[in-house]
Amino acid sequence: MRLAILAFGLAVLALASEPPRAQPVFDWLTRADGLPSDYVLAVHQDRWGFMWFGTDAGAVRWDGRRARTFSVDHGLPHPYVQAFGEGADGTLWAGTNAGLARWTGAGWEAVPTPFGASPVGGIATDLEGRIVARGGGGLARREGNKWRAWETRLPISIQAPLLHLTEGRILVSGVVGGSNGILLTPDDRQGFRADTLAIAGFGAQRPGTALALHRDGDRLYGRLVGDEDQIGTVRLDLERRQIVADSVWNSGSNGTLVQRGGRAYAFAGGGIAPYDLATGTLGDPLISAPVMDVTFDREGGMWVGTFGEGVARLMSTHLTRLTEAPATRIALSGDAGWATGNGALVSLSLRSAPSAREEPLRGTRSVSAIPGGSFRISSGASLWAPFAADARATRRGDAVFYGGNPLRTVAHDTDWISGTAETADTLWMGSYGAGVRRFLKRAGGLEEIAPVSGLPTQTVENVVRTRAGVWAITRSGLARVSGATARAMGVADGLPSSAVYSVYESPVGTHWIGTDRGVARLDLALGRAEPAGANEMAGWPVVAMFE
Repeated sequence: MRLAILAFGLAVLALASEPPRAQPVFDWLTRADGLPSDYVLAVHQDRWGFMWFGTDAGAVRWDGRRARTFSVDHGLPHPYVQAFGEGADGTLWAGTNAGLARWTGAGWEAVPTPFGASPVGGIATDLEGRIVARGGGGLARREGNKWRAWETRLPISIQAPLLHLTEGRILVSGVVGGSNGILLTPDDRQGFRADTLAIAGFGAQRPGTALALHRDGDRLYGRLVGDEDQIGTVRLDLERRQIVADSVWNSGSNGTLVQRGGRAYAFAGGGIAPYDLATGTLGDPLISAPVMDVTFDREGGMWVGTFGEGVARLMSTHLTRLTEAPATRIALSGDAGWATGNGALVSLSLRSAPSAREEPLRGTRSVSAIPGGSFRISSGASLWAPFAADARATRRGDAVFYGGNPLRTVAHDTDWISGTAETADTLWMGSYGAGVRRFLKRAGGLEEIAPVSGLPTQTVENVVRTRAGVWAITRSGLARVSGATARAMGVADGLPSSAVYSVYESPVGTHWIGTDRGVARLDLALGRAEPAGANEMAGWPVVAMFE
C-alpha cells in the first residue's frame, strides 16, 4: 500500500491541473540542505511518502524539512548507494557497491545475495511485488527467504526497466550485442531458463547496439541505441520468439528514457530534456548537469538525482487556491466537490479550469457526500436535506433554493453539529455536546432512534463511515459505533494519543488512525492499534491521509 500523510495543521486547498510552464522551475536540495554529498545516484519515494536519495556517502531520507543520513555506521555494507526498491510487504531495499541491504526501521542490515559482495546496481519488483536485484553479472529474484538467480556475462549497458510478464517471467532488454531481448522463465532448479527474442522491424542492428524496452500505459516502445538511435512502437510475439517494431523513427536522443502518465524524458550525462514518444522529438534541456536517476512521486512531481549538483525537483501539478475562505471540510463525489469554511459553502469545479463559487447559504459547518452522488450540509444547529452535486443555489428572501427546490431543515441540534455519515437507510450525526445521534431515513423525513452510549466523550469532532462501520472521532479517543453502543479506544489500546484527528480506510481495507502524535494501524479483529512509522513520523500531528 502507498499511503500519503498530511501533517502539521489543517489548511485545505484543491488541486487542479495547469498548463505546463514554458520554462519549468526546479527546487534544489544540496549539501547546504543537509545532504552528505551532491553526488546523487538514486532517488526513491517509499510507502510513507518519504524521499530516499542514494549518494556516494550513504542513504539519505528526506522528510520535507530535513535530511538524515545512514551509512556504514547504520548497517549499510558500503556507503556507495546506487539503487532502491520496495517489496509488496513494504520492506525497503538498497543496492550498494558491496551488496544488498534491508531497512529495519531504525537502520540497515546486509542481506546475502547470489552476487556475494558484488555491486547491486538496480532493484525492481515483479508483478507480485517480489524484489528483483541486478548485479554480479546477472539477476536474482527473492522468493520468500531464497533467491532465484540468472547468471550472465552479457553486458547490459542501458538501465532499461525490466518487463514483468505473467507466470513469473521477466523480459530483459538493453543487452549489448545482437540487440536481442532475453526472456527469463522460472525453472525447477531455483533458476531461470533464458531464451533470446529476435528483433524485427528496426533498421541496421550492428554489433554493439542494444535495444531497451519501455512501457507507457498500454503501449510498449523499443529504443535501439547504436550508431543511429531509433525508437518505435513494438509488440511481443512470444510464440515466434520475436520483438516486432510496428513503426520506427529516429529517436533524436542518446539517453535513458523515463515516462509517467504520458510524459517522457530522456536523461544522460548531458542532462535531462522532455521527449515526445509519438514523434521522437527531444525538447530543450531542463537541467544540464549529468543525471543519474529520475523518479516520479505520487503527486506527479519529478525528482532528478544529479552527479555533482544534488537533487532537483520539478512539480508537474501546482496548488491552485480556489477560494480565499479557509476550508475546514471537503466532500468529493466523482468530479464534483463542496467545501465549508469560515461559515461559507463553496462549490468546487474539478472538471475543467480551476474555479469556485461561494453559495448564498451562510453559517455552514460540515459537508458530506451521500451514496448516489448527492451532498448534505449542516449549519451550526441545523441539518439540511440532500441536494444534487450539480445544483445551483438561488436566494429568495430568507429561503435558499437548490436546483429550484427549497433547501429544507430536517434536524436540529442545539449543541451544534460536527459532521454526518449515512447509508441508504440510516444517518449518524456527530454533536459537540450530544455525542452521536442516530436517525432512520423515512419517506417523510428523519426519525430519531436511540442515541449511542459508550463514547469516550459527548464532544464528537466528526463521524466517518468505512466498510467496517461508523467511527466517532473525538479528542478523548476513537469509538467504533455498532447499533446503539460504541467501543472506545485510547492510548491503552495502542493509539499514539487520545486526541484523534482522522480515520482512513485504504482500498484493501486497512484502517489508519491519525492523532496529534503520529499515525497508527488498526487491527479490526483484535480491536487494537499499532503505532506505525514511529521513527519516520517523529510524533507529528496527522490530520489527513490519502492514496
